[in-house]
Amino acid sequence: MKLFDTEATMLRDIVPWISEAVGRKIGPKFYYYSESEKILIMEDLGFSNFVNRDFAGGMSGDDVILVLELLAEFHAGSVLLYEM
Repeated sequence: MKLFDTEATMLRDIVPWISEAVGRKIGPKFYYYSESEKILIMEDLGFSNFVNRDFAGGMSGDDVILVLELLAEFHAGSVLLYEM
């Protein structure tokens, strides 16, 4: 398999479909992929106020709930896609 083929397919085709199906943004927008240039360009989520947090000391209960809610929506969307 070529470098980033799976990631490009997910970001270009699957994540937008799931986001639309569940009515919630699931991941960054896909902009460009080139195997020959070895480049994958996606949205910088920092412009949407996303920040990476340090969870080295663990996650709070609220953080765990947020992660599980998003994971559940992603799973539900993937089931819908699979059943089509």
